[in-house]
Amino acid sequence: MSDKKESKFIRFLCLAVPIMLSVYVMSIGPVYVTYEDATGQEAVAFYHFYQTFYTPLLWCAERSDLVNQLILDYFKLCSPHY
Repeated sequence: MSDKKESKFIRFLCLAVPIMLSVYVMSIGPVYVTYEDATGQEAVAFYHFYQTFYTPLLWCAERSDLVNQLILDYFKLCSPHY
C-alpha cells in the first residue's frame, strides 16, 4: 500500500471504529423496545438475537451496577411503557 492509501485507511479506521461502537451501544434501547412489543414466535426470535448480539453489553451490566443502571435508564428513555 502506498503511504497515501495507508494514511486514508488508518484515518478511516480511526473514525469508523468509534462510530460503529457507539451505534452498537446505542442500538440496545430501540432493539429492546422492539423485543418488548413482539409477540409469539417473533418474541422468541428477538430474544435469541438480543441475547446473542448484546452478550458483551449484558455481561458488563451483570458485573457493574453503574452500567446496569445506565442501561435500565436508557431503556426507560427509549420505551414509553417501561
